[in-house]
Amino acid sequence: MAPAIQANPGHLAYTYSFDNNDPDGICAFQLYASAAEAKAFLDHPNYLAYLKAVEPLLVGPPEIKSLSPQWIKTT
Repeated sequence: MAPAIQANPGHLAYTYSFDNNDPDGICAFQLYASAAEAKAFLDHPNYLAYLKAVEPLLVGPPEIKSLSPQWIKTT
């Protein structure tokens, strides 16, 4: 997924992290330019193929949450 994410101008930030308190936990935090960009990513064939490939390894479907940032530090 990294090459597709790197090439996506709608992704403003992306972190892929392991959960320090759960050896089986993974968290991907994504910041998009808009809600439409987020939806486009989740509907993109690259993401759908990735999801199909990893589903057998998951306990259940990915939990996707939408957040409303209240403050963001920028450089």
